[in-house]
Amino acid sequence: MKKYMTKPNQYVPEKEKIQYAIGVFGQNVTYGLVSQWIFYFCTDVIFIAPYLVGIIVGVSRIWDAVNDPLMGVVIDRKRFKNGEKLRPYLLKTPIMIGIVTFLLFYSPFKSQIGKVIYIFIFYIIWDILYTFQDIAQWGMTSLISPSSEERTKVIQWARIMGTLGSALAGSIPLILSYKHLLNISEKELFLVFGALFGFGGMCLSLLTYKAKERIKSQKPKEPVWKSLGLLFKNRTVILILIANILSAVTFYVPHIYFFKYKVSMTLFGYELDGYQSMILFGIATGLPGVLCMFAARHFAKLFKGMRNLLIVAAIMDVATRVAAYLIGYQGISFLFLVLVLALGGIPNNLKSIASTALWCDSLDYIELKTGKRAEAVTFAAQNLIEKAKSGLSMIMGGLTLTLIRFDATKYEAGLPQSPTFNKWIWFVFILGPAVGSVLYLIPLLFVKYNDKIKEKVELELSIKRQNAAEN
Repeated sequence: MKKYMTKPNQYVPEKEKIQYAIGVFGQNVTYGLVSQWIFYFCTDVIFIAPYLVGIIVGVSRIWDAVNDPLMGVVIDRKRFKNGEKLRPYLLKTPIMIGIVTFLLFYSPFKSQIGKVIYIFIFYIIWDILYTFQDIAQWGMTSLISPSSEERTKVIQWARIMGTLGSALAGSIPLILSYKHLLNISEKELFLVFGALFGFGGMCLSLLTYKAKERIKSQKPKEPVWKSLGLLFKNRTVILILIANILSAVTFYVPHIYFFKYKVSMTLFGYELDGYQSMILFGIATGLPGVLCMFAARHFAKLFKGMRNLLIVAAIMDVATRVAAYLIGYQGISFLFLVLVLALGGIPNNLKSIASTALWCDSLDYIELKTGKRAEAVTFAAQNLIEKAKSGLSMIMGGLTLTLIRFDATKYEAGLPQSPTFNKWIWFVFILGPAVGSVLYLIPLLFVKYNDKIKEKVELELSIKRQNAAEN
């Protein structure tokens, strides 16, 4: 039997890392389509009132988020016939998710109540299926290797590819800008997006099934409530969970509502509409951060740990957004705005790598103290974070658009938005997330898991595993 080493060793072949990362890319293409565009699809394409969209999507995500730890317990307590815990879900769920994603952007009803019920039902189904797949996918990062250094490399590449997958879904405004050339309506375009990005992305995500489970854990025998209790013993996870939920308690609007209704610019003699401006803005502000994701481990060493990297990201986000608000967005100010937000986006893009790496490390700590890992329930908490945060954002987005008197039907009629919308949309768009970052920062200050603790835990755990293997 192969023994666990006290020094980092290579357990995961390069081909497996690449396949896993490409699979994550596919999954995030689908997730990006739903998370970034379902709100817009409901308000501007099938014309459901913003407050109703916020309630439908927000409440369903929050409710599903509450159930995620229970689903995690179910996964933690099940073993498949081949002895595996997570990997089979990566084969069984993607095609079903792809089909439901396509149906989510179909919406055959004309009445308001019919649209609301249809979206609610299919969104709930999508969310439940996605939960099982996402828990298994990210839970695999803690089982793929006993080496924290190698796990971080896998996480780094997976998060980079996931970011690129989301960015692909973010290219939709460019297609919307030229829909008149395609002679196709936005409703028909989103049906195409559902097929290509939704179903196609999930077919690509099947590659995550190529990853192997290299750390085995015993099937829990204790009652369900004790399995859930392992999550609450994980101080690091709980604090990051609270931080993420608090970050969504702020006034908020998705980017598309600012750019579509407020931005047009001239670049090198070309007139750019809001859709095109949004694409350029996203690339210019996001690309430096994406490139720096390749050096995430070096940034973590520079700031002496992943926890400190999260703190720096929050502080930088607040500082650069305040500066961006003072700069403004009209004329030449737009270029300076992009430069400032690109700077703030560098540590912000590293947050997903840092938090996932911290969670994997915290599982080592829990295993050392209790002999149990509970990957599924812990990464179900990651789902809980994302869904609760997204749900709150949807509710706050619907509330915000209602308060500033947004009306999507005015655009179709060629009418301007209300004076209230024009007055507040810039303030909410740029400073709303800054308030969220301030709230996000507070719980992080109480996270104590640093690099010294990590090294000590990994050493002691490797010795413990080696002794267990020998016995």
